[in-house]
Amino acid sequence: MRKPEAQQQEQAAANVQQTHARHILLKITPTQSEEEDRKKLLDLKAKIESKQATFEDLARQNSQDSLASKGGDLGWVEAGDIPDELATVMHGLQPGQVSDPVKTPFGMHIVQVVERKTEDTSKDKERAVARQVLTERKRQEAMEDWARQVRDRAYVEFREEQ
Repeated sequence: MRKPEAQQQEQAAANVQQTHARHILLKITPTQSEEEDRKKLLDLKAKIESKQATFEDLARQNSQDSLASKGGDLGWVEAGDIPDELATVMHGLQPGQVSDPVKTPFGMHIVQVVERKTEDTSKDKERAVARQVLTERKRQEAMEDWARQVRDRAYVEFREEQ
């Protein structure tokens, strides 16, 4: 029988906070310094906050990554899916807020949190574990079958020395 504390901890571990966010990324290059990128991102943030432009439009025009065409939409992310610097900043934002520029290994970003939800991932984890067990079992069966085929094809001849 499980203790109530253990059940609560297990359930808390299964509930994961996810954030739907957008970002604008400027890559730091030899021709564009970190300070220039920071200034440009602050200008973009000011345009967003003054309603001169939408985050999505500015992301399409300025972001230097593959998500630019989607308005910088990162989709639903968890803390482990993105760089720690970005996760920390996103955690402090309310939905609709835009961050100050943040430096990550990818470059300089500004982030907008669209919404948050808490997702129960326990069923997903169970499926992933079951899938992994079945995959490993199939892999082991294939390996045994292959070894059996190799042994069957092997020809061994014993010769006596004269």
